[in-house]
Amino acid sequence: MFTATEAVPVAKVVAGNKRYPGVVALDNVNFTLNKGEVRALLGKNGAGKSTLIRMLTGSERPDSGDIWIGETRLEGDEATLTRRAAELGVRAVYQELSLVEGLTVAENLCLGQWPRRNGMIDYLQMAQDAQRCLQALGVDVSPEQLVSGLSPAQKQLVEIARVMKGEPRVVILDEPTSSLASAEVELVISAVKKMSALGVAVIYVSHRMEEIRRIASCATVMRDGQVAGDVMLENTSTHHIVSLMLGRDHVDIAPVAPQEIVDQAVLEVRALRHKPKLEDISFTLRRGEVLGIAGLLGAGRSELLKAIVGLEEYEQGEIVINGEKITHPDYGDMLKRGIGYTPENRKEAG
Repeated sequence: MFTATEAVPVAKVVAGNKRYPGVVALDNVNFTLNKGEVRALLGKNGAGKSTLIRMLTGSERPDSGDIWIGETRLEGDEATLTRRAAELGVRAVYQELSLVEGLTVAENLCLGQWPRRNGMIDYLQMAQDAQRCLQALGVDVSPEQLVSGLSPAQKQLVEIARVMKGEPRVVILDEPTSSLASAEVELVISAVKKMSALGVAVIYVSHRMEEIRRIASCATVMRDGQVAGDVMLENTSTHHIVSLMLGRDHVDIAPVAPQEIVDQAVLEVRALRHKPKLEDISFTLRRGEVLGIAGLLGAGRSELLKAIVGLEEYEQGEIVINGEKITHPDYGDMLKRGIGYTPENRKEAG
């Protein structure tokens, strides 16, 4: 278990500059990350966060300035710089996950680094290595399960476990919870805390301030390619952080006027049953109303929505739209009736 007794830098950017045609992406940026630290990287879109991340991972070379990983300067030609950064212990998990859907969790964790025995892939050793890696982060997923059968939250955790397999110094998480529900976010937060306890430094990119305060101790705020400020989160208000991001002291937050709810049911679900996840589900949605559906991972939220829009059949129950009963809904018909659906995995489901 890692205990921080003093600041030990594991990554530094010194006077980093990067320009593209017509754009100053980074302007004299200084950035330091210490061992075991969870540092939030904040800023509006276009503030320079992605360019800084690409420099640390070796995907971009600075026009001027130095990148240090530990006590080693990151240098080399463009063809080898990314590999060199990985060798020095820098890993990144991006919003677009890079898992291979047709392989198992264990195969994804060991991709390109297969354990071998007598010239053959040692699948038993692979499963054991994967299980240790998953357990270290508290990820409750079977190494033998196909990635295609995992939820988005489970895939995110497997991606994090994969970068942890090589015992990294620095892990960069780019919006890791952007497509996750609140209950699933807890799994990611727990994994990040375990990484920090192991001494891994984490750069955490997110726009969710409440989540950032729970997971990070400090933050670097960027604006227009520059570091607008480095702050300790426990004694810095959200108002001040937003002011640093926007470049002005006063931030107007307009109050949201309450919307009148009309007592007119536009969607009714009556005693819906779809085993094994759904049993006697009933609710009414009125015009102008926003209805939240909460639950833990695997509680049946996705199955309920798919049944309503006609993507999955249900054994029993009724769906009523504007007073009209729909016996066997199909997705095309529900679209015509004004019922839209955005899936949790939009990249694969469309």
